[in-house]
Order: sequence, then C-alpha cells, then structure tokens
Amino acid sequence: MALVKTFINHPVVELTRVQAVKDGHHFTQYKMADGVTELENGMLVNADHVKGTVGKASAITEKVYLHASVEHVYNGEGRDQFVLKATDDFLPRIYELKTGDKFETNAVVFTDTASTGFAPAGTIATIFGTVATMLESGKVYATVCVTAGGEAYIELLSAEPTAGVVLEVEKVITLPNNSKGFKFVVA
Repeated sequence: MALVKTFINHPVVELTRVQAVKDGHHFTQYKMADGVTELENGMLVNADHVKGTVGKASAITEKVYLHASVEHVYNGEGRDQFVLKATDDFLPRIYELKTGDKFETNAVVFTDTASTGFAPAGTIATIFGTVATMLESGKVYATVCVTAGGEAYIELLSAEPTAGVVLEVEKVITLPNNSKGFKFVVA
C-alpha cells in the first residue's frame, strides 16, 4: 500500500469557479510559515491570519485554502516545472475554499490498494481511466492527505469522508499543459 502521485514533476492548478476570486477571500501577502520551504500549486494549505503566514494543511479538520500562485518561469519551462520556494522574491497566493467552488488540478494522490477501488496496479497511466469509469456509476470523493514528506495533496477516495474538507470529483480533464487531472467541486 503506497501513495501514488498523479503528476510527474510538479502539479498544475486552474481556478474554474472559486468564489474567493470575487469575494476577496484570497490572500497574497502572507509569507510561508516556519519550516515550510516550498509550496506547489494545487496543494491544500492553511493560513494563520494573525501571523500572516501560509502553512501546509496538517489535518483534514482544518479549514483549508487552495494554493494557486502565478507561475514564474523564465527559460521556457512548462507549468509543471513551477514550485514556489520560501527563498523566492514573491509570496504565495491562496484562495479560501467554499461549498460549490470548482477547480482543476493534478495535485492528487491515491492509495493503490484493492480496498480503495484504485487497484490492483493503480498507476498514473491507469488512474484517470479508473476514475472516469467509477464516475459513470457513482461518485469519487477526495480530501486532504498529508504525505510522509509533509506535502498536503488531495487524496482520492472511493467513499465519502466523514469529517474535514470533502471534495467530489466532477470529471477527468486535460489541464492547460496537456497533462491529465481532475475537476473538483467542494461539497
């Protein structure tokens, strides 16, 4: 049983319909919290509004924000080469997630065991087809998953989580950099 990432280099995110863009619940002037060295787009993060910092979400019960910084690439690199480092000259951009918000990303992991419905042999090559098939007859859910390395990605689940942030997979999509991803709606 292992967590499998659905991206090769770094994940990509697209804000499809996120209310924070219109209602001002996005934050662009917060520094990374102590101990956070980098953030990838599509990660779920938390914010300390008193300290003005952004940290990686540490549990599924926390209110989370979506990290979606503008990619700064200078040498023709693809969007999947962007990662925001604490030493960079610009700050993270985060968006508060609310019920009904929709976004697309491949900042997703899944557990490759038979009990999750994503196995046997769940791989990057097969997971998108597996999820598309599952969506034909039911729902696929997701929530915050903190990996052993401390990254806060979105984890696919075959059953609805009972606590914390609940996302539903709306469909399998192709992201602007031509990689596969998922369109999520916040439940």
